[in-house]
Amino acid sequence: MIAKFFTWWFARLAELRAVVAACGTVAPCSAVMIEADDQDNLAVSLLHRDGSLEAIPLSAVCRLGRRMQVILRPPASAVLVKQHRVPAASRRELDNILRHELSRITPFTAEALFWRWDVATPSDARAGSAITLTMVPRSVCATALAKLEQLGIIADYVDARAAGKRYLLPADRGIGHRGGVRLFRGLAWACLGLSIVALLLPLVRQAVALRHTESEIAALQPELRQVQALRRIMTARQAERDILRQETVRVGDVLEILATLTRALPDDSFLTNLVLQHRRLTLSGQADSAAHLITTLSANPAIHDPSFAAPVMHSEKVAADIFLIRATYGP
Repeated sequence: MIAKFFTWWFARLAELRAVVAACGTVAPCSAVMIEADDQDNLAVSLLHRDGSLEAIPLSAVCRLGRRMQVILRPPASAVLVKQHRVPAASRRELDNILRHELSRITPFTAEALFWRWDVATPSDARAGSAITLTMVPRSVCATALAKLEQLGIIADYVDARAAGKRYLLPADRGIGHRGGVRLFRGLAWACLGLSIVALLLPLVRQAVALRHTESEIAALQPELRQVQALRRIMTARQAERDILRQETVRVGDVLEILATLTRALPDDSFLTNLVLQHRRLTLSGQADSAAHLITTLSANPAIHDPSFAAPVMHSEKVAADIFLIRATYGP
């Protein structure tokens, strides 16, 4: 098994050396020439740009055919030449005219031939153009083309020699090959389109997602404005509560002070005026015994240093003492 592998390996190296040596000659290679004789035997050569030929193994064509043109040369007897005259027309119109005329002026259809045309004389509006048709029947090259196809080789041109001249006949004039070319071009354009789609799809998806996000944000804007308005109201109310708490700490709770004074003052007294300023109380009113008020207020732990701010006056009209007391309220 190993001996067979090395035998095969050295045979391939020998072929590669021959190809490298041939490609490294002074005259550069331009194409691979495959010649077929009347018995469909194939001979392979490298066609240099100076027109010289150098023989190479047939197996080397599989590698060279990927990067060089492949030319099939049929037997000289297979080349047919015909002179024909057609009306004056453009080159594209002449090609279409001759494609339909071939089945009338030759025993073959255009699809059964490798063919080309050349203008023999300049076109004349009245006399038309003299055309030289060079043709090779496909049936003559069918066996050689089948052998090449088994090797994965497709010929690019058919080399036809006639009257001392050499003509290269396009090997893609057949309908089947044109269909293959069209299919290849269609697939190439499809691949290009898919590549563009693959490049643009992430951007499109990102744009769609961004638009969707923006629409959701826009839909939430009314609720967001309501939440912001409620937050502003709560912040303002909290600020008011903080101010009220600070003032309560600074000057005291008015309701609590009123409740304390109500509980501390005896029932036979009442206030006509109450002033609270920085926890300083100023009480004015009437009582049956103003002196007794000082004792009563001093007994309350929340009231400190009660004293008369003015002399006590006794009113005979109301039969009560009129007083003015100052004190400090605190814990």
